[in-house]
Amino acid sequence: MIGRSLLLALAIALFPSTTNADKSDQAGEKCKAGLEALQNSKFDDAIKLFTDAIQANPRHVESFIGRSRAYFAKSDFEKAIADCDQAISIDPQSADAYFYRGRANQFKGVLDRAFQDYCTALHFNPKHATAYANRGYLNHEIRKEYEYAKNDYEEALKLDPKIPNAYNNFAWLLSTCPDAKIRDGKKALECAMKACEQDQYKSVIFIDTLAAAYAETGNFKEAVKWQKKALEKPEAFAAIGKGEEEKARLRLKLFAEGKPYRTE
Repeated sequence: MIGRSLLLALAIALFPSTTNADKSDQAGEKCKAGLEALQNSKFDDAIKLFTDAIQANPRHVESFIGRSRAYFAKSDFEKAIADCDQAISIDPQSADAYFYRGRANQFKGVLDRAFQDYCTALHFNPKHATAYANRGYLNHEIRKEYEYAKNDYEEALKLDPKIPNAYNNFAWLLSTCPDAKIRDGKKALECAMKACEQDQYKSVIFIDTLAAAYAETGNFKEAVKWQKKALEKPEAFAAIGKGEEEKARLRLKLFAEGKPYRTE
């Protein structure tokens, strides 16, 4: 005779996935809704929806990454990093988890960790265009490894030709790099124009780069024109950092004198 407890165990074994499947579906639905909220800049709603998804399925990697992105949008970099840590503990080969942790570390100012995270993201996904773009920025502006930066920007734009920030940063490198071997005015102007076109000429910083690119080609008339246009909104430079508006005005002076601009 089969005992009561054994019958119960058999019943559970025969139908083990029903509850888990329901929870998985619920997590997926909540995650999808969270991504929609994130896309619409409803960050608090997104955090709640991703949290609901995680409660339904505590191993739902996409929801940890999604909530990390929402925390990042609110400049809560510690929580963004913690969620990526959790995602990585569940899936140690998640390229997106490393990428978004790298981005949070970058904005937090922990640049060495950010660089390593981008490298790891690319190890697991060699076609992660934004990881190349962001690593290129660190190679360019922080590490001063200009050849590596050039390679990263090129790879990013080959993989995804619709990253305006990558076009802008690449144009800045090609226009202003202190290493003459890296500079290329024609290519810089092409990239700067693409950045501005994709952004519909809204970004003052992109316009500033366009002016520098014109200067590198020797067209100082256009350089002055676009630098003046950029300086119509000096607050945009102040938002980047102290002294950036002063540097922009120095560039205008240099262009008016027929001289290109070089970074230090």
